[in-house]
Amino acid sequence: MTGKPRTTFAKLQRERARQAKQAANDVVGLAVSIAKRICDLAGPGAVLVSETVKGLIVGSGIATSEQGTHVFKGVPETWRLLAVKS
Repeated sequence: MTGKPRTTFAKLQRERARQAKQAANDVVGLAVSIAKRICDLAGPGAVLVSETVKGLIVGSGIATSEQGTHVFKGVPETWRLLAVKS
C-alpha cells in the first residue's frame, strides 16, 4: 500500500473514533446513538452488533448470525445487524 491510501485510511479511522465524545459525566455522539438503538433491539440476554463490529472480531472465534438490516431514526444509511452466538 502506498502512502496516499494509507493516509486516507488513517484519517477515516480518526474520524470514526471522534464520533463518540466524552461530555462531563456522559458520552455523546452519533456512534453512541447508534449503539443505543442497537441495544434497544436486543432481547433479554442477547447481544447484537453492527457489521462494523463484525469486521473487528474476524478471526476471534466469536460466531454471529444475521439479524437483517435496520434503519434508525436520525441515523444515515441502513445498518446490518448480527447476533453474537453463545
